[in-house]
Amino acid sequence: MRGRKHVECAEPTRARAAAPRTFGACPGAPLSLCVITATAAQLDDCLASVPFAGEIVVVDSGSRDDTVEIARRRGARVVDHAWPGFGAQKDFAVGEARTTGCSASTPTSA
Repeated sequence: MRGRKHVECAEPTRARAAAPRTFGACPGAPLSLCVITATAAQLDDCLASVPFAGEIVVVDSGSRDDTVEIARRRGARVVDHAWPGFGAQKDFAVGEARTTGCSASTPTSA
């Protein structure tokens, strides 16, 4: 993860106020879930499966369905960003995460 400090589970961590929930395997380490999407039919199920995430960031590249509404309803912060390619979009999404602990990038599609 470029530009991010890796936090080992054994190290003491400080959870930010913006991310009070923590990842179960690493107590005290906040988890940011970063999802890149464009018209994601399975987004609701994806976001529902991570109630332990301290932060959810959905980077959308022009969905024309209810993707943005689904993400916001699930408590995600939605960022609109034109599609620069898979790797670049994934890197952009991880860069949008506010937590410094574990992070994940998950593409979803219809």
